[in-house]
Amino acid sequence: MGLSQPHNGCDSGAAPEATMAAPTTSQLALRTKEPPMGHPLLLGISGGFAGMAAKTAVAPLDRVRILSQTGASKKNFLGTFSDVLRQDGVPGLWRGNAVNCLRVFPAKGVLYMSQDVFKNILRKSALVSPENRRNRTMPTYLSSVAGALAGISAATMTYPLDLVRTRMAGTIVRSTDLNSTNSGKVQRHRIVDTFRRIVHREGFFALYRGLTPTVLGSIPYEGVRFGVYDVMQKRIPVAFKELENGEIYWSLVSGALAGGTASASLFPNDTIRRILQVQGELEHMGSSKQPYRGMLETYRETYRAHGIRRFYRGLGPNLLRVVPNAAIQFGVYEYAKSIIQGLDHKTAAAADGAY
Repeated sequence: MGLSQPHNGCDSGAAPEATMAAPTTSQLALRTKEPPMGHPLLLGISGGFAGMAAKTAVAPLDRVRILSQTGASKKNFLGTFSDVLRQDGVPGLWRGNAVNCLRVFPAKGVLYMSQDVFKNILRKSALVSPENRRNRTMPTYLSSVAGALAGISAATMTYPLDLVRTRMAGTIVRSTDLNSTNSGKVQRHRIVDTFRRIVHREGFFALYRGLTPTVLGSIPYEGVRFGVYDVMQKRIPVAFKELENGEIYWSLVSGALAGGTASASLFPNDTIRRILQVQGELEHMGSSKQPYRGMLETYRETYRAHGIRRFYRGLGPNLLRVVPNAAIQFGVYEYAKSIIQGLDHKTAAAADGAY
């Protein structure tokens, strides 16, 4: 009996330790698959920086694409590119990029953070089987739903900045004209000036012109983008698994394919959105074209005047922009998430060790 009591005491002490250790190990293993939901702010900041890096890298291609979409340039890619260089200089290739970064940081921060949050919520719902919940996986269509909801959130919150950026990037103005004293047609293309000019001439709600096709477009666009990305992530080749940081490299490939697929399939909607956004500026600059009154009228009249090909004007430079843009976005974000997960892993391990 003298030996049995210490033995029982040892058993009673070891059992709680084993009970506590098992779920902790499991939780740490799961954290390598999903971002820790305890750090939404860090995930948002990571998404914001990923978006800014990607947008700045492809800003020249974006400028040419917008000029083609809005009709400000009727030339091909190289012709439009040359016009921008000749009339605006090299800095003109990045016109509108500052306001774009101001828009992209919160937009992509909200987008990537909320997509992870919505995925986490949907994974816990009755739509996911108990087995999938245990494995922290979910059907691809739910990843698309999470992406669509995230797209709506991001587009609605940052739309005025998107419109201002389009107004700044969607016209070609000679640099010498920007210093002109003639205030009739030529305006200084600055962020604050553009905001004030839109509100003064067209009213406050003009900042939301084109919001409907933007929100309607973000639902399938982000749904397709995140859905394709989810499919690709589930099919990572063995060769990438064996590489150091192979999962990050595969996220670049997955992001490129996801972005290209979503952009090509929904490009007509984006063209209509750009036309609506820029028409107020073109009207003030002397355009005789009657402004469109809404999304459906824009679709109808654009098709009547130019045919189906008009909806795809600028698709080539857009794909040149979107593919590396999406690759950089997903790659940088996944890399940042891996750092966050590593910090969370170390914090949890340190807490277990202290316990």
